Amino acid sequence: MKIYKKNKLKILITGGSGLIGGRIANYLLKQGHQIVIGSRNDIQTRVYLNMEAEIVQTNWNDKRELQKICSGVDVIIHTAGMNSQDCVIDPIGALKFNGLGTAKLLHAAIDQNVSKFLYFSTAHVYTKNLVGIINEATCPINLHPYATSHLAGENVVLAANESHLINGIVLRLSNGFGVPIHPMVNCWKLFVNNLCRQAVETKRLVIRASGLTMRNFIPLKEICHAVDFIIQSSTQQKSTQNNAIINLGSNKSVTLLEMAILVQSRCRLVLGFEPELIHGKQNFEKQTMELDYCIDKLRKMGFESSMEMNQEIDSLLIYCYTNFSKV
Repeated sequence: MKIYKKNKLKILITGGSGLIGGRIANYLLKQGHQIVIGSRNDIQTRVYLNMEAEIVQTNWNDKRELQKICSGVDVIIHTAGMNSQDCVIDPIGALKFNGLGTAKLLHAAIDQNVSKFLYFSTAHVYTKNLVGIINEATCPINLHPYATSHLAGENVVLAANESHLINGIVLRLSNGFGVPIHPMVNCWKLFVNNLCRQAVETKRLVIRASGLTMRNFIPLKEICHAVDFIIQSSTQQKSTQNNAIINLGSNKSVTLLEMAILVQSRCRLVLGFEPELIHGKQNFEKQTMELDYCIDKLRKMGFESSMEMNQEIDSLLIYCYTNFSKV
């Protein structure tokens, strides 16, 4: 693994009060970086977040305000974006925010000479149902508004990177899960987060489908490790078109049922009870479609995965018990 000298950086994180942005902000603060959190509601964010970070209001429609929050920043980590459900409800708004909003922030960053811009996109740009081998060369064909709006954001970052205007990197994230930075984070529809909350609130784990669908899950702690590594490694070298798109996931995909069984076993060990597992009827005659979400590019850059899956699930179960238990 390549070892880089840790540079203390000023980092702007949009969506810093959300699930991914909040955890990344907290992690990078502990690494000694100067963190600025961009939020549309800066007062509410100050109430929610208990961390020593500067919090600034993000006005996406004011070019000067965007330039102001980018001033003096070394790295931008752009995690703000509309979720899948909201994109379906408002596909035009999704394109405006995930696509045009990214372009506005990116060009403000270029105007202020920000060195690096990390854009959190999604694995779902590839296809509606992820199966087979998925690597960065796989052609994106998903027409869902969540995917197309993120792809629009990707394209402006990649164009700026190719024109050498900024070191732009697109991270195509698989299914992240883990403990939120505060209870008001909207993260409980995520599969693993939902299972852990179900276990505490109902003593059951209910999967609506058969559970044979494969997904690639990655704990938030691993996401934080990867982001820190990418920031440090790209401090030493320019991003090229070859490594401007990076799949960010785990080294093994599992079925929904396998993940539910893991949550069930961790619940027994951590909380002392085993929730009942309920799932739809399984058709074993229909073979499970394998998924290989390839992260070889990140590995070749020198990143070594720790993949603390059990630890993240344990922490999430304890968090849910503390915040949602009715006992």
